Amino acid sequence: YNDDVIIDMSLDESVNPGDNFSLGSVVSNTFEINLINVDTSVIFKEAIIKPYVGLKLDDEIEYIPLGVFTVDNVTIKDKKVKLECMDNMIKLERAYFSDLKYPCNINQILKEICIKSNITCNSILPNYSIDEIKGYSFRQAIGILATLCGCFARFNRIGELEILSYTDTDLRITPDTFFKIETNDKDYIIGKITAKKGQKTFSKGSNTEIIIDNPVITEGIVNDLYNKFKDFTYRPYTLSWQGNPSVQAGDKIEIVDINGKVYNTLIMQQKFTYNGGIKSELKASGKTESSDRFDIKGSITQTMENYSIEQASIKKALIKKADIDSLDVIDARINNLYAQDLKVLNAKIIDLQSNKISTLEFNALESKLQR
Repeated sequence: YNDDVIIDMSLDESVNPGDNFSLGSVVSNTFEINLINVDTSVIFKEAIIKPYVGLKLDDEIEYIPLGVFTVDNVTIKDKKVKLECMDNMIKLERAYFSDLKYPCNINQILKEICIKSNITCNSILPNYSIDEIKGYSFRQAIGILATLCGCFARFNRIGELEILSYTDTDLRITPDTFFKIETNDKDYIIGKITAKKGQKTFSKGSNTEIIIDNPVITEGIVNDLYNKFKDFTYRPYTLSWQGNPSVQAGDKIEIVDINGKVYNTLIMQQKFTYNGGIKSELKASGKTESSDRFDIKGSITQTMENYSIEQASIKKALIKKADIDSLDVIDARINNLYAQDLKVLNAKIIDLQSNKISTLEFNALESKLQR
């Protein structure tokens, strides 16, 4: 589909979705496009979408990829088609059961996750050996690994998983290219790393603190993280500007305000929009005190999802006594049970967080999961 049928399209991407600086984020980027005068008999659902924006350079057009997405929702009205899409992070929303021997190198764990979830990763991680990651999804396991490395995880513009830190660029945004800017009155400076591992706590440094909750972290890794992020500095801001399709969340940039003051900062979030022209909204967050987890969900949601995976783990352990030829069929049923459990849980958690669920209802939910 070319420009003659594209009404508009937008890309939402993030490597740090919260209000504080965080490590180990595993955010799914989303893409939305509105089309007109296209064949509505086409089966759009679950189609693979590869959007591009072309930039005219001299007499040639260079097409910049925006990512690889799967259509998650389709809306058809009259001659218009709206496609809501998600990147390959959707492939990681299944329970992770490892077949490796532990302690194990995290690169071997990453390789196993990629094979089991049928994704490609182009990253090489530090040579840490850790205990087994139990009771988590593929996506959560990736977040745990990314936290250990002081990184975030994302799918890049060609659909490959990347585990990396903020990347240096030569982008300098000046007043002639932006529409609106707001900045905090001072820089955000990391001075302390604290990690929680069950009942244990490891801490290094002082002042502005990053708190990590990670089930396999060690004191040595915390020391490495402290050395990596000690005095890490950036300026929180929000910015609306003319945009550039090659710019990504995860980039380091410079912003020059109308008074000529230069801010060194990060792109934590970006919303890129095309509707005949392009524009972009950028953001970097950072409060004075920070308390972050490797995941982006509340503790109630996280606990309940982990509980569901543990139930699936128990079910899988039980079928080890079954005939070996039937394991594939049973494993498929277990993954289906896990998905059904989470669907019910997500609905129940909404009530839980609103304090509307009774003890009786919670016990009934727990009983259902234990069947």
